[in-house]
Amino acid sequence: MVLRNMVRDSNKLVAITKTIEAIGAGFQASDRRFTTGQTKAYQRQAIELVRAAHYLFQTIPSYQPTENEEKLYEQAWLSLENNPVTPSALRKRLILIFKGPERSGFDSDQAKARKLRLTERCKTVRNMPPQVVLWWAKAYPASMWEVSQMSDATFDYLVDKMSSQRVQASDSDHNSLRAFASEEPLDSCQEYCDFIQAFHAATYQLSQSSTGKKICDTCSSSNS
Repeated sequence: MVLRNMVRDSNKLVAITKTIEAIGAGFQASDRRFTTGQTKAYQRQAIELVRAAHYLFQTIPSYQPTENEEKLYEQAWLSLENNPVTPSALRKRLILIFKGPERSGFDSDQAKARKLRLTERCKTVRNMPPQVVLWWAKAYPASMWEVSQMSDATFDYLVDKMSSQRVQASDSDHNSLRAFASEEPLDSCQEYCDFIQAFHAATYQLSQSSTGKKICDTCSSSNS
């Protein structure tokens, strides 16, 4: 979403720049004369445009990914090559993603607020492309993207960045996902069932295009 918005905003800036250039060219080609009031009005507006452009120029660098965000994204890419996550750990991560955090009647107001935000994050992860959901689960333990450990800006950056990538899964990934679906609590989770169906369909489409980075074999990882 963020990347799409950036492209949209960039296109807007290009359009605005061309419009301003066209206005300037029109002034140069015209032999009309402005009154003193018109001249001052145009100059005031031009000054406002310069101020707005200068502010944009100064703020753009602040939207670059931080060093920590770049490291986290690199960690995700490295997980495609060699990820030691065990099937049991992967299952726990997927349970959180699809079932959300466990709630208790003894939760404090602070705990309730934290779990509510984490629930929203789980929903965001679930809405990513199926292969990316699995990629996320393999790349990051739940403790890493807890609201107390990862800022909203970093979370949004990683979700957006990873969602724009094409990744493929191995045969053992399919086997693991099916196995998880036969055990509680995922066996009664309709969203997880829908996810598996979408996962298989997306995998078939990717295999036909023969592109995309392959997700490493989970089941061949060490259980130690």
